[in-house]
Amino acid sequence: MLPPLPDDDIARIIIDDRIFYMLQRQGRKDAAGIILGRYDIPHALPVVDRVLGQFQHGRELHDTVVVACQHLLGSVFAQMVSLRNLGVLPENCYILGKPYSSSRPVYEMFARAGFNIFKETVDFPATIVRSRKFYDEFMRQTLENISHAAIERATALREVPRLLLIDDGGLLIDTFENLARHAAGPLDIMAIEQTRGGILRLDEREEEKRRFSVINVAQCRAKLRTESPLIAESVVDHIQQRLDYLGAPRRRLIRDQRFLVLGYGAVGAWIAKELRSRRARAISVFDTDAARLAIAAANDLETPNTQQQALRSADVVIAATGHSSLQLEALNRIRRRMLLVSAGSSNREFGAFIPEMRVWGRMPAFDHEPSPFALLHGDYAIRARGVDAIILNGGFPVNFDGSIDPISPARIQLTRGLMVGACIQASTISRWRVGSPEVGRLLALRGDIDDFVESEALSKRAK
Repeated sequence: MLPPLPDDDIARIIIDDRIFYMLQRQGRKDAAGIILGRYDIPHALPVVDRVLGQFQHGRELHDTVVVACQHLLGSVFAQMVSLRNLGVLPENCYILGKPYSSSRPVYEMFARAGFNIFKETVDFPATIVRSRKFYDEFMRQTLENISHAAIERATALREVPRLLLIDDGGLLIDTFENLARHAAGPLDIMAIEQTRGGILRLDEREEEKRRFSVINVAQCRAKLRTESPLIAESVVDHIQQRLDYLGAPRRRLIRDQRFLVLGYGAVGAWIAKELRSRRARAISVFDTDAARLAIAAANDLETPNTQQQALRSADVVIAATGHSSLQLEALNRIRRRMLLVSAGSSNREFGAFIPEMRVWGRMPAFDHEPSPFALLHGDYAIRARGVDAIILNGGFPVNFDGSIDPISPARIQLTRGLMVGACIQASTISRWRVGSPEVGRLLALRGDIDDFVESEALSKRAK
């Protein structure tokens, strides 16, 4: 008899991780099925179905291999399954989920559906938790292995291999850029990028040096206007869950905490707004961009002149800069414990702290022999060079805790609709040939797709 699912999300995820490994050690071949039976993973999303009904013309991608590097969430499963309507079969999909954000039940669902889902999604060395360099090297090497397998499959489908890349963060695109430079024969490649960080990677490369075109979903109107508030709400929800789970003495509610938001971009600004709506005790903002600080001040937020000044009064620091945002030295004069929370990408926000992370004993994830999953999502103490801090969720984004959907499918389906819309757009573009004069551009998502998805998502939410 398995224990019932607790109400607490973090406890449930940890318990199921332990159960899965226990069943595997017992030689139970039905371990995955037992875990899957405890969750409801969507197979379809209304907005995605409407996008397909509006814009799909046929099975234009029937001879295309899709390679995806994604957060492996329930809504992403529905997104990838929907590509069948464009002719993409599961056996022609090669997928790597990001270890820090992927859900084991979703991984098992992909495997059961016949997708080429790579085990490194959930089976990774514990060393990636302890080093930003190890994490990047692990991902890069795994993506190189996937790329060779995908090209081999694409060669069997078509004389000139045709590949569609679906990326989150730019690392998959980087991998294929390097591969395309040394390819023995012609390749047809098109890519889709959904994050601003991935677009910034592309911007660092001169256009004439790009080997194939990329559809820019990250900066389409619908995503910029609608996704950031969803992320902010999810981040603040997960901070409250962690405060409850950690048993923080005396001050356990959002309204009792003094917050510092590092980075006042789209996500940071919405986090500050969400904290205010929940009556946080105090909210201050620090950003190296003077124009952003002026906007924060105009919104009646505290804007200290220096990061050190901002840190002095903070109980919880939320970093949403997209890069390394805090150094150890900045905390060595703070004489109380503070919580450090990432709302950025991967573990880069607090990368400088990783070598000093120590297991914090109050986390039940560390009872007995912790799995790599438990290590990845644990909370860590920093007690070095006069610093006393707790980094939540291993320094990775706090809302990516291994749950199936940190934002409900009904709400995040806008992003999934945009990604499927970008796949449809890619299928209508005739020029994919790597290195030809017509490619290498950063392409905007089509305006009609952008507007339609936003309208549909907002109407579904209103209902």
